[in-house]
Amino acid sequence: MTSPLKQSGTYWMHSHYGLQEQSYNSAPLIIWTPEERSKADRQIVVMFSDFSVTPAEQILKDLKRGMQSTGMKESSPGKKMDGRASGQMTGNMGSSPSEVVAQKWDDHKQRLVRGMVRAPEAEIDVKYDALLANRRTLDDPETISVNAGESVLLRLIAASSNQNFYVDTGGLEAELLAVDGKAVQPIKGNFFQLGVAQRLDLKVTIPKEGGAYPIVAQGEGTELLCGVVLTTKGASVPKLSRTASISTASLDNTQEKKLRALSSLSNHSIDRTLPAALGGNMATYVWTINGAAYPNNNSLNMKSGERVEIAFTNPNRYGTSDAFAWA
Repeated sequence: MTSPLKQSGTYWMHSHYGLQEQSYNSAPLIIWTPEERSKADRQIVVMFSDFSVTPAEQILKDLKRGMQSTGMKESSPGKKMDGRASGQMTGNMGSSPSEVVAQKWDDHKQRLVRGMVRAPEAEIDVKYDALLANRRTLDDPETISVNAGESVLLRLIAASSNQNFYVDTGGLEAELLAVDGKAVQPIKGNFFQLGVAQRLDLKVTIPKEGGAYPIVAQGEGTELLCGVVLTTKGASVPKLSRTASISTASLDNTQEKKLRALSSLSNHSIDRTLPAALGGNMATYVWTINGAAYPNNNSLNMKSGERVEIAFTNPNRYGTSDAFAWA
């Protein structure tokens, strides 16, 4: 017996057993509907990932040893967690401001763009040796044949273990159509933020004159680059560098604040609020929800048709919290 699909779009699947995710035990999972198939003339999946010559087990061991050497304690409201450890740690927490790449909102043109700001480099835990797009570096990027004048939907997946990205579509104006498999009101731009495990659907149109069009991702807090190249017949593929000349700022809420659901929830009061308190211990590098680390049996249960608000609290040094509703 089959049942109708309740969701569709760009997803991905990956192992949570041990450290298999860091060993690329993952794959795209596109849930098709006629509507999804009709979004563009051509659809392309691009998975971004991070790579280190150091085995994942050693990276985690170094992270825990480094954090313990700083005397880190469990996170609690109002307490700072300063300092970085050696080994795979980058040591850039508290770095002085410098010129870095960031995403900005162009209010005049109503679009997301690349900009330069004076700010500290992004704080990252692991410094990788390379970034990959569809398992390849920019030394030998995947070149994808497209036709002049056709529309292309880029289904972008951050299949990385610890790396966030900024995605640059260069000379191609893009429309952000969906985030994490959920349709949003289109947002134009050529510079987008993509967090770990997140998915973005970007629609671009290949110019009528054709050519080669790199779609490049830069790692947050690094100069590392990866990407694919869209090419029309006869176009020469440019030589691309694996590194940028300048690092990036941290991902922020510039993009998130512009997101609006294409189909909003119906007007309905909240039946219940469920807490989701984020926590962690920097010394052991373990992270929790409501005091439990993955995997655990402490699920947030709800009934069919019930409108539930999940209140996320994050008692880290920034003291942030938010709430979201599901029905």
